Amino acid sequence: MPRTSTVRRPLGSRKWDPLWKACEEAGLSVSFHTASGDFREMLKHDEDDGLVGGVRVAADGPHIYLANAVIVSDLLVSGILARFPTLQFVSVESGIGWAPFVLDALDKRFQKNGVFRSHPEFGDMLPSDFFKRQVSLNFWFEQLDDYHLETLSLKPLMFETDFPHPTSFHRPTLEENIELVLGRQPEEVRRAVLWDNAARLYGKAMEKQGVNPSQAVAGLTS
Repeated sequence: MPRTSTVRRPLGSRKWDPLWKACEEAGLSVSFHTASGDFREMLKHDEDDGLVGGVRVAADGPHIYLANAVIVSDLLVSGILARFPTLQFVSVESGIGWAPFVLDALDKRFQKNGVFRSHPEFGDMLPSDFFKRQVSLNFWFEQLDDYHLETLSLKPLMFETDFPHPTSFHRPTLEENIELVLGRQPEEVRRAVLWDNAARLYGKAMEKQGVNPSQAVAGLTS
């Protein structure tokens, strides 16, 4: 689903509810991919800024990733996740580093602003609770640390290659890139990030393609 669009209908608008309902009933997840929709304004550069070639591409990357952080923040306070408690969302190709800060900021402002009193539809759940229940992220160059697992939990995290885009592999081979990202993690974390989390999320689609979601791909986790 495009992150930006010429259709200026707010994410939390009830007019989207038929779509969310259909996706939830079908067991389909909804993805917000970076650099989707019309993002020309976001990446517009002044000719005097001196950003050309590789340095411009490097500067544009975080702008695009962090735009998805705004969408996830909006999603977590929109009420959508409370109304559709089994519907899953994915922030695609945006990394994970921003997520602990966003969740911490949302939780603290939720509590400080007394949202539980003004919006009882959230029950006793904080934005971080909704995130851990219904939002997933994927990443490809950040080293997964215990801090990420403590703040985000393991369930939302999925490895991606982003091949063949320029930002994909940061090491010559897939195996080396996996070690760059997961080298500090034990077998159970590696398996979850490389296979189990995605298999759970996309299990129905995998079954339609004749792939057993419970069967790990040989060699990926060892």
